This record gives sequence, structure tokens and C-alpha cells, in this order.
Amino acid sequence: MSLKDEACCRQGTPVDHPPVGATVGTVQKLQSSSADSQLPIYKTGSGRRVGIVAAYDIFGFEVEQTRLFCDELAAAVDGTVVMPDYFRGRAWKQFPIEDQAEFFKWIGEVADAGKAIRDTFDTVIPYMRQQLGDDCPVAIIGFCWGGWVVALTLADSSNPFACGVGLHPSRQSAEDIAKIRAPIALFPAENDPEMAEFLDGIPDKELAARCLHKRFIGVQHGFCTKRSDREKPDTLAKVQEANRDTAEFILERTRRN
Repeated sequence: MSLKDEACCRQGTPVDHPPVGATVGTVQKLQSSSADSQLPIYKTGSGRRVGIVAAYDIFGFEVEQTRLFCDELAAAVDGTVVMPDYFRGRAWKQFPIEDQAEFFKWIGEVADAGKAIRDTFDTVIPYMRQQLGDDCPVAIIGFCWGGWVVALTLADSSNPFACGVGLHPSRQSAEDIAKIRAPIALFPAENDPEMAEFLDGIPDKELAARCLHKRFIGVQHGFCTKRSDREKPDTLAKVQEANRDTAEFILERTRRN
């Protein structure tokens, strides 16, 4: 089963009013080794218990709900969260997605997962090592498109991450998950496709046993990010639950003796 041939975010309407709460992180620019000379990041938290890279969804870097989730996660793990602007200001703007051909052209040109992984390995990880130290464990999370980046990153032979979490992930396949080299948690929303079977296909059963699948009933795809209406108590409760589950999964798999 593959989600690659479907445009993500078909269901649910992005929330345009400002979310409840103020973000506390800062925007910085890192020198990049790629053709783009600088890579903007949103950095939040200063703890050294764990460092977390966050890969956003197709709506990109400026989404307040995504930044709030990162703020709350950094506090929950007593760590530092860095969200790179992989798209460098060229986030997807149109909703609903009416032109599938245009969307997949954008995926290939702007939202190339391979480029995001190179940015992570070449620019973000060296920055985090410099800030947090070589002995600080690192994890990766991703929302929607970013969940695909998580799966591909954990499958890479150079993967530095102890674990990863996909929140309402999209575009990944059973084949992608079968290649992972570190534990992954998949947290789909109620209307997301079936994903539990992906974990069943991991050949390393010890690794598979350290993975997790949990479906969030009562919320739609994107509930942690652009579609997160934090003014609705039921939605906010699910976002907070997803944040706690993400923190617990990461802390359990990065615990140092």
C-alpha cells in the first residue's frame, strides 16, 4: 500500500485565525552547504536532554500551530527542537488542492524529500551537535509531508536519529517503513489511511516491537498543524495528547543509562 499517488491534505479546512497561545521560539539562519546559501530554522527550547528535528507539512514554516507544537514538545522533553525551512519560503498555498499535476510538480521541485534529508544531515545535525554536544541523543518528528521525510530519513544508511515520529503522516509506503533502521511511531488521524500494517512488514522483529501505531479518533488529517483549531476544547485535547505521546515515545527511546 502506498500513499505516494495521492495528494495529502484533501480533507479538512486550514484554520486561518490565530491559534490560542503565543510562540516562544526564535527564527535563525544557518549557513547551508547546498546551493541555497542559508537555511532558516525555528529553534525552541534550550534543554540538552534530547535534540529534535521537526519536519513541517506542506503549508510550511510560518504556521503558528506547528510552531506551538514544537514549543510544547521542547518543554515536555526538556530539550531543544529545531524546525528547518526546507522549502525556503515556497510553501504550498492553495487549498483545496485542485490541480493535482501542479501539486506534484511542486513536490518534485520544492518539497523534494531527498533535498530535505541532505539539509538535515549536512546543516541541521552539525548545528545541533555544536549547540547540544555530541553525546546528546537526537530524534526526528514530521507532520504530513514531514512524516514521509521521517520514514525516509530513518531508512538512510547515514541516519543519526535514535527514533522518529510521524504525526498524521502522508506519502509513505510499506516499503519505506520496511527499510527503517530506528524505531518509528505512526500517529494517523481518524480519516488517514490504514498504517498499522506498515509496521507488520518490518523484517527486524526486535525493531518492529519498539515501534508504535496509534490512531487519533475524532480529529482530521492535519490536526496538529494548519488544521488545528485550538479554540475547540476537543481538538486541543487531542493535540495535547499527541504531544504527550510524542514526548513519551522519544524519551523512552533516547534514555541514557
